[in-house]
Amino acid sequence: MNRGVRGVHRQVSRACALGLGLVGLAFLLVACGSARAGEGMASPLLLSTRTPTPTPTPTPPYDVEGNYQAGMARLAAWDLEGALAQFDEVIAEAPDYAP
Repeated sequence: MNRGVRGVHRQVSRACALGLGLVGLAFLLVACGSARAGEGMASPLLLSTRTPTPTPTPTPPYDVEGNYQAGMARLAAWDLEGALAQFDEVIAEAPDYAP
């Protein structure tokens, strides 16, 4: 009875060792393949299916009629008004340090 358990245990441990060896070998093959591709540890299969993302083109600020200069002037005025409003708020909240 005891010999049978030892035999099964030996077979299981050999199978586990073989499985771990195969997993390690597969990991090394993937690592070497991706290192050649210059992508670190990425899988070569993932590299072949990756599609580049397009960069969005910025749209210039036009007004309703499509006039570029008027749109820029309106944008600059809006920025200036917002900055002045923030400055006024900060000045109003600041303590008075007048001598």
